[in-house]
Amino acid sequence: IYMSADKNNGYKFIEEKIKPEKKRIIKENIIRAVKVILYGILFGAAATGIFVMILTFYYKDTDNVPIRLQTATPMPEDVLNGGNVNSGENSHQNPNSHSQPKDVDSMTVSDFDSFDVKDYSKMYAKIAEYGTSYNDTVVTVAKVVEGKDYFSNPVENSDSFSGLVVRIDKDYIYVLTEYDGIDNNCNYQIVFNNGEKTRAGILGRDKVTGLAVIYAKLEDVGNKLLETVRTALIGSSDGIKTGALITAIGNPAGNMYSVTFGMVTGNPVTRYMIDRQVLLYHTNMQNLSSCGGVIMNTNGQVAGIITHRFDEEDESLMSFIGISQLDALIEQLINNTNRTYLGVLATNITEAHLKELDVSNGIYVTDVVSGSPAMGKGLVVGDVISKVNDKAINSVEDLTDVIAEYKPGDKIDVTIYRTYLKQDKERVVNIELGDVEDMK
Repeated sequence: IYMSADKNNGYKFIEEKIKPEKKRIIKENIIRAVKVILYGILFGAAATGIFVMILTFYYKDTDNVPIRLQTATPMPEDVLNGGNVNSGENSHQNPNSHSQPKDVDSMTVSDFDSFDVKDYSKMYAKIAEYGTSYNDTVVTVAKVVEGKDYFSNPVENSDSFSGLVVRIDKDYIYVLTEYDGIDNNCNYQIVFNNGEKTRAGILGRDKVTGLAVIYAKLEDVGNKLLETVRTALIGSSDGIKTGALITAIGNPAGNMYSVTFGMVTGNPVTRYMIDRQVLLYHTNMQNLSSCGGVIMNTNGQVAGIITHRFDEEDESLMSFIGISQLDALIEQLINNTNRTYLGVLATNITEAHLKELDVSNGIYVTDVVSGSPAMGKGLVVGDVISKVNDKAINSVEDLTDVIAEYKPGDKIDVTIYRTYLKQDKERVVNIELGDVEDMK
């Protein structure tokens, strides 16, 4: 404040007003804006973290749970007495009833004395009705190959084989089919029993057993079409006895949706595959090179898979592998699990032979797959595998189970007993497991 002179009024006071600097205001506003942005980022990150934790907590038990096969529990009731097949968990199950043979456990030979030709005709018709009633679990898998006709016009050729619906969930339908028909370079379609089609993708294949799993999206199938299909019930093959009545569905007579029936002609025999053992059942049904499908027991459950892997034993009669030795593998294929392999064919050793070899336990290597991890580390025919890491190996099934616990690329210590050496017979070999998909 200062005074100035005025000739009329003398002196007067003049007030001075101090104005804020513009640069200071701008700087403060910038600081405030930066603070707001930083707080927004911090609070946003915190909210995102909490949201992710909540999602993980609520969904960890569903997203990471492996897909399981639908097992045959509870057992289906006898439709002859008015019951329906109860499949359990599948929400897409067709509720239609299915004919099943009458329980013959309490029947005697004298009960058939009054049978005549008409009675036998009715019995065969009933068995045929029973077999065809499960055709809604069967689909056709069509391999579509693009080509050109004589005039160079683009055409599609297709080759088909049977498939079995083994799982339907909220997103996909899964079909078990034949490995030999699946080629990663081809396109595939699932053809339902009403003739409608949908495109399919490949999930997993197993060259050793001849099994493969393909899938289709439910959004491509449609609800109406889903009503025409049903998930097959996976049973057990452990209790199958000689003379058991069985029915083959799929394409057992060489054409789709054919049905044949017969019986098991003897006790199962153990057969060995690469890193695996299975039980093979022989039947009195005709074997065709073009046949395929599954074996059903009298309770409406899948009891086996028709195979051609052992046709050299008897090319004229149909054989099947028991489902109990394959169900875990099928689940691995459905889940697209990276499966490991060692690359040996081995057999179980009897107690007497163990004593001759002077070993307490193990399995006998009868062949080593060319180019396999086992061959790469020097395993040879005649070796006895007694241990993998800390687990004792008493059967080929033990070997299958233990290597299934690892992923391709994992390393295991395999303890072998080299029978042809005179000294230093036992040794430990460190082997990196391979991927089944790379098996030649």
